[in-house]
Amino acid sequence: MGLTFEDLPQDIVAVTKLRVLDVIGLALAGAETDFGRSVREAALAISAPGPCRILGFPDRVGVTAAAFANGALSQALEFDDTHNESIVHMSSPAVAAALALSEFTAVSGRDLITAIAIGNEISCRVGSVSSGELHKRGFHPTGLFATFGAAYLAGKLLGLDTAALARAAGIAGSFAGGLLECWVDGTQTKFLHPGWSAQSGITAALLARSGVTGPAQVFEGRWGLFASHVQDPNAHRDFFRINDRLGEHWESRNSSFKPFPAAHVIHPYISVVLRLRATGSPPSQRINGPNGARNRLSLPIQTRFRSKAKPAISVYGRSQLLVCGTAMKTDLRASAGNRPRVFQPASRRKAIEAARSNGLSSGVLKRVRCMDGSASGPRDDACSPRGIVPDVRRSVVRHPSPRSCSPDCSCCWRRRSSRGSSR
Repeated sequence: MGLTFEDLPQDIVAVTKLRVLDVIGLALAGAETDFGRSVREAALAISAPGPCRILGFPDRVGVTAAAFANGALSQALEFDDTHNESIVHMSSPAVAAALALSEFTAVSGRDLITAIAIGNEISCRVGSVSSGELHKRGFHPTGLFATFGAAYLAGKLLGLDTAALARAAGIAGSFAGGLLECWVDGTQTKFLHPGWSAQSGITAALLARSGVTGPAQVFEGRWGLFASHVQDPNAHRDFFRINDRLGEHWESRNSSFKPFPAAHVIHPYISVVLRLRATGSPPSQRINGPNGARNRLSLPIQTRFRSKAKPAISVYGRSQLLVCGTAMKTDLRASAGNRPRVFQPASRRKAIEAARSNGLSSGVLKRVRCMDGSASGPRDDACSPRGIVPDVRRSVVRHPSPRSCSPDCSCCWRRRSSRGSSR
């Protein structure tokens, strides 16, 4: 962990700064939701007053409570960035942990950026050891893998030596967790996982600093993370991915910001919907179903429509786009679910396929079949893995100016919010 700010490539520095801004903006937006207000209330009950802010509120709490609250707030809208292979939301827990620690101990701006870059890289690398295997078994990669990234991040900012960092990683293994049963009934526990990872990483580092020990083989051991969570001897595991050219090759480069508030594996579908709407005819009456080979990491999810629309399970979200042309934070409220025109095309789908792949382009979804026999496909570069905001936005939808669009335009809303606007 001798990596310094001067060792970081310029593009990693630039994108890490964007990730900090992204997470802060998402946490402020999440603070406006009912979920956000509930998280704040719980954080105040958990923690005595302390030095660390809960974003979007005037309260100050302890370091772990602030990290937990801010990490959870940043996931509330399903808008946080993602590592394309492991499907880890790495920045929300990393930024939440780093910001909390910056009010707990002396941290310079350069140290902050360095620690976040390290935390993101560790989360992506650990998540790539057995990519897809944990997700399809019902574990949320962010809850498991980002805990380790947050632990190394916290260790960097707290000045832990190599032995203490190893102990922190071992301790973090007992805190890592997160189930996806919430996908079945549309409940909110998935949104808590970035906060839990941020909190757990800080806790692991503080325990290690105080001398608590943890298993040295937390990843590859007999009862380590992957042996316990992927109980299949034939499942692929590549532990070399964790430290291969660490500090030289940056796996976190293969991550994407989101132009839409939904799981990024669904963005190619959203791209198709926008292209259908651009034809000028009412696509909500024409859509029939998807066509294309499913990726080996596809995850079928059967669900029923409920009173609350959940962006990540977004057959509703795509129907919202078909009918209204937008699917932003104000469109995905429970009250919007009563629109018959939105539910009509959504009800034609038998299942929701959250396709998981490395590239997440037209290889996942080739085209959508329409009632008249025509078909439309996503842009080849939809959901680009390049991870730079303008590239991702440009790959999905183009507009000449934010002023020429509706207030809820999915492209320009993010562009305006990144400049500090609340809408």
